[in-house]
Amino acid sequence: YASNSIIKEPYLLMYTPYNIVDINKLYETARRIAKAKNLKVVTFSWNTKNEPLADQTIRWATPGDFLSLMYNADFVITNSFHGTAFSVNLNKQFLVYMPSGFGTRIKSILSLAGLECRLMTGEESEIPYEELIDFSKTNEILDAERKKAMDFLNKAFQ
Repeated sequence: YASNSIIKEPYLLMYTPYNIVDINKLYETARRIAKAKNLKVVTFSWNTKNEPLADQTIRWATPGDFLSLMYNADFVITNSFHGTAFSVNLNKQFLVYMPSGFGTRIKSILSLAGLECRLMTGEESEIPYEELIDFSKTNEILDAERKKAMDFLNKAFQ
């Protein structure tokens, strides 16, 4: 369902659809990671303005564009549940900053996946971007959870 690759060079995707106290702090983190990993900072928007803190803004992104941007990103910074869920499921290196509200699902999925260390508050002196996530244990957990869900659905519909 993903569109063809939109960005041709390595990039860090900023997906921050929710209110945050200090967007500049997130972009400081993004710039630091992008510089260390030689990545472009990319975001997307559903309006006509470019994000001045990003290297590139994809405007009017479709669902296929969103999937492509997530799938092809080298690193993701997000403050949304969906950004977190896609990062985990696609085995992306990522950081999550808590939105000003609706953080319960983010904490739950990170806890389930054993990735609480990827949750940022904005007050950290050290950002764990150089510590690569080993997704082998996470994928085992997710596979077991998917099996439980399928078993439940199969039983429910018998």
